[in-house]
Amino acid sequence: MNLHVDAMRALGAEIDYRDGYYFAKSSGRLRGAQITFPHVTVMGTENAMLAAVLAKGTTRITPAAQEPEIDDLITLLNAMGAQVARTAPDVIEIQGVDALHGATHRVMPDRIEAGTFAAAAAVIGGSIEIQEIEPSHLTSFLELLERTGVEHSVSGSELTRNRKATERRFIQGNRHHHSTVPRTRHRLAAVRWAHPHARRGREQHPRNNL
Repeated sequence: MNLHVDAMRALGAEIDYRDGYYFAKSSGRLRGAQITFPHVTVMGTENAMLAAVLAKGTTRITPAAQEPEIDDLITLLNAMGAQVARTAPDVIEIQGVDALHGATHRVMPDRIEAGTFAAAAAVIGGSIEIQEIEPSHLTSFLELLERTGVEHSVSGSELTRNRKATERRFIQGNRHHHSTVPRTRHRLAAVRWAHPHARRGREQHPRNNL
């Protein structure tokens, strides 16, 4: 929570914490600022962007989260009249505008839901067809399915998990600059159907290599 509060304060908001509640106010329009997070935060990046689009002046966010949801939000805000650009992989710059307007935007497919359903089908040895996915957002997860021997196929925007009796293998997952297997949910679900001895060892140390 402190990351969000510090970002809002950098933009000029006055925030106090009393009796378990946050109280926020501003004497006028927020002002652009340099926002430097101590580490990457997805929601912190999003909230800073949302506040900065109507702030006066330029705001620069570092290190900015690189998840595809961040870029989807940038697309929406720009369609509404904002001026937001990713100027480097981990840098987002916003030029504040006076007002936003309505826009039509198709929200990106939910990669977390897609991966969860696919992993669930793998765990029970079942089959599933998931439509309207964005394969480029699931690269690491699809690689994980391949490495663990889960039969699946991708055709356009459709992911199919095919049931097949195959040797189950235990693997180690890797963390990428932004996780296309978000947090630990998918990775844990996908590896728990591995060899039982390997599974027990994994569950004792759930954060290793996740």
